Amino acid sequence: MPFIQSDYQIDVWIDMPIAEAERSFGPIRISMEAQDGGVRLRCGRDRLEMFAAMLLSMGRRIVVHSPPEMRETFRELARRAVETADAPIAAAEME
Repeated sequence: MPFIQSDYQIDVWIDMPIAEAERSFGPIRISMEAQDGGVRLRCGRDRLEMFAAMLLSMGRRIVVHSPPEMRETFRELARRAVETADAPIAAAEME
């Protein structure tokens, strides 16, 4: 029952074979189906950031169908990643 009592209903496509997706995602609260050479994944989550970060860590192409807030979550994660990568090293850390 992937959609019970969640703040966000996530619907994404991932460029990944269904067998790999079944190994990567626990069967609880997630619905998966093979679609267009990848996997259509639907689930409910209360927080988008952790789920978005997990999806990015898989290194696969992702297409967000909904919710629109998921796209903004990816943008925010990207902004923070660039900010972290560009941060100067503190003098104390160099010693």
